[in-house]
Amino acid sequence: MNDDPFHDWDAAYVLGQLGPDDRRAYEAHLATCDACSAAVAELAGMPGILATLSKDEALALLEPVEEPHSDGLVTRLATAAARRRRRVRVAIAGAGVAAALGLGVAGYAVGSADDQPSGRFVAMSEVQPGVMTASLRVEKKAWGTRLDWNCRYLATSGYSASRVYELVVIDTSGRETVAASWVATDPTAASLSASSAVPKASIAKVEIRVAGSAEPLTETEL
Repeated sequence: MNDDPFHDWDAAYVLGQLGPDDRRAYEAHLATCDACSAAVAELAGMPGILATLSKDEALALLEPVEEPHSDGLVTRLATAAARRRRRVRVAIAGAGVAAALGLGVAGYAVGSADDQPSGRFVAMSEVQPGVMTASLRVEKKAWGTRLDWNCRYLATSGYSASRVYELVVIDTSGRETVAASWVATDPTAASLSASSAVPKASIAKVEIRVAGSAEPLTETEL
């Protein structure tokens, strides 16, 4: 039995399905838990993969997986692993189905497979020079706004599984929404994608921040 209350929050966190209070609590936990940080890093690519799923492919993720019924330590370990995979699969499937149907997902959401990106990337302004460079593409969609971005971490301390980054959308009224969060395990992160219910015309600025900080690393004004 795992006594860590956060041990199965990884998929929900990566897919943006945690509420603001739970997200902050989990991010604080990540700073001190190598196991959960590794689990988040393992799932970090899932939002991009979801963007390629059709509705049928997303629904297929919800199909049950048979668990072993024999006794023994190995079987119990296999069963525990299967249950974790099922929790991850259900979280992914929920986001994938919503994406494939063109619906929004709280926090982190991806576009449907039919919403192919277009337009060009624009370099984001470095607010804190020497930390990160990034490029961003912002697209108007019927359901809101699609955001695609790439980033490079200039400081070697920037790519660590314990450091969480956020893509923050700020609308014309000043309201802030975290559209995506991710961890960095390599010097670059490419083909990141998220969506927001905020219409493109209502977005004033997009920022990349370290989670928990109000200071942007990079920003783009629309």
